[in-house]
This record gives sequence, C-alpha cells and structure tokens, in this order.
Amino acid sequence: MEDRTQFIGGSDVAAILGFSPYRTRLQVWEEKVGLSHRFEANAHTTRGTKLEAIAANEYSEKYGVDLRRMNTRVRHPSYPFLTALIDRRVVGRRALVELKCPSLGMYSKMKRTGLGEDYICQMHHYLNLMDFDEGFWGVFCADQWDMMQVPVTRDETLERSMTERLVAFWQNHVLTKVAPDAESGDEERLEIRRAEGEVALYEMDGDPAFCRAAELLREARAILKDSELVAEEAKAQIKELMGERAGVYVGPGFRISLIAMNGRASFDAKALANAKPLDRLKVGALLQPLFDRAAPGSEFEGVVQAIGRDCGLDLTPFQKVGKPFTQLRPTFSGEDQ
Repeated sequence: MEDRTQFIGGSDVAAILGFSPYRTRLQVWEEKVGLSHRFEANAHTTRGTKLEAIAANEYSEKYGVDLRRMNTRVRHPSYPFLTALIDRRVVGRRALVELKCPSLGMYSKMKRTGLGEDYICQMHHYLNLMDFDEGFWGVFCADQWDMMQVPVTRDETLERSMTERLVAFWQNHVLTKVAPDAESGDEERLEIRRAEGEVALYEMDGDPAFCRAAELLREARAILKDSELVAEEAKAQIKELMGERAGVYVGPGFRISLIAMNGRASFDAKALANAKPLDRLKVGALLQPLFDRAAPGSEFEGVVQAIGRDCGLDLTPFQKVGKPFTQLRPTFSGEDQ
C-alpha cells in the first residue's frame, strides 16, 4: 500500500519510455500527480501474486539455482525516486530473477513470439539499480506446469539513456505538474530488442530468391481471394435466376443442384441453466430418509416413486432451430471429382 506518487517504479518505466502496450506516459503522470487512482488488482495480478512462490520453486528446480527473496525497495544511488521491487536474486551470482505467471493463452503467445520491449525495458531498469550483470524472466504457466526462462544481459549505455529520460520525466513533468505528451514526444525512440520466442526468426531481406518466392505466394493469395469473391457473386446470381426453386439444373458442361436444407439445430445451454432444472437423482437422495420411514403403500411412497418415474426433463424448449436455407452444389465437366 505504498504511495506511488513519491517514486517511479519498475512497472512505470516501460510506459514512460513508450514501450508499454497498456499505459501511456500521460497516464503514469496522472497517477504520480494524484489525478487518477492507482491500479489495485485484477484476476491476472492476483494469480501472479498467489503463484509467485510456486513459480520461484519451479524455477530453482528446473535451472538448478538458489533464489533469495528480496523484501526491500531498491533505489538509485543518485536519484532515489527511481526505485524497483525485485522478486528474487540468485544466490552466489550478480543476477536477479523476475517471475511472471500469465494465463495459458498469454503463455502460449510468449512461447511463440517471445517477450516484448516492455519486459526487456523493465529488466534493464532493475539491472541498473542493482548494478547486476544479468537478469532472467521466469515465466510460469500453472495450466501446463511449464517454465520458460528469458535471459537479459546488462547494457550500461542503454541503461544510462533510460535513466536520463526517467529523470527528465520526473523533474520536467511530475515535480512541475506539467503534463507530458501521451507518447514520447520528439525524443528518438530507444533501441530495445524484444526477446525472441522458441520459434526461430530468420531475416531474409538479403535473399532475392526467397523474397521472389514470397512475393509469388502473396500474389497467389490475392488471386485466390479475388476468385472467391467472384465465385460468391456467381452463386448469388445463379440462385436469383433459380428463384430459390430446389432441384437440379443441367446445361452444356454443368450440373448445378440447389438443395433445400433444414435449419441448423442448436442447444441453448444458457436458457437451460436459467431454468434451474431439478436433478432427479439428487431429489431422490434428499427424499430417501423420509421414504425409508414411510409406511409401505402410503401416499408418500407413491409420490417418491412418481418423481423417479415421471419427472423427466423436457429439453424441447431449449432446442433452437435456425431458418431453412438452400445449398448450391455445382459440378462441371472435366473437373476432378
């Protein structure tokens, strides 16, 4: 519950430098000067908080390192308003580990495409403040129980440029309460390379043959798309000329069938859930103690038996059938069947 108006934290850095896909530097400024409420939590951040210790254990076991939790906020020696909360440091090495526990979908995307500039930017900020040589993102997916490691090597030149811009943001905008542009303004964008995923990335600009083949494929896809549009237009014209009369239409070199189809059936599970139907087995289990004490042949015994015999659920009201439609099936002589 810290007062985040008093410092720039690790989660602010990427936004201030223009690398965050979720926040702008203007939004960070509004938080720092008290014009907006700080972000509290959502399901994703709660998942990360509760799984962090498990992720740390999995990281230690998979990569054979001992991790030590850090419980204090680290500050820049010259600019104490530049801070960071580090997840773990590697025992016996000048290295730190940051842990993330994304959803299954986001984890799969990270595996394919790697980590974006916002993650790499944040790690360089941490390495700068800690004066460490290397940092690692440990990305843990609880659904697959899998861990991915992404290393980041320190770049002191980049980190000095980052620090200069963060200090300028604090002094020129936060302290003066003068709003910045939403983007990075006229500043030249820093060069921060995203971390590649597990799919190899090859730059093919220098291979003319490969580029020609790729262009040929692009043209073929465009032709295919155009031909699909022409085919749909032709079908629409044929249906209009048929007058939607189902049957088989034959002519020189073609045979075109227009088939009447029933509407597609589907089941409305939401409506069924809202109806709150009773489960006969559960009802029977609740009534069983009373049934055991009922006299043979009693009215109560007959009611219980009727529940099991006659109270089946009619699912007809929850079935939906779409409108009937027609389907066009053309055949042309000379085509491969």
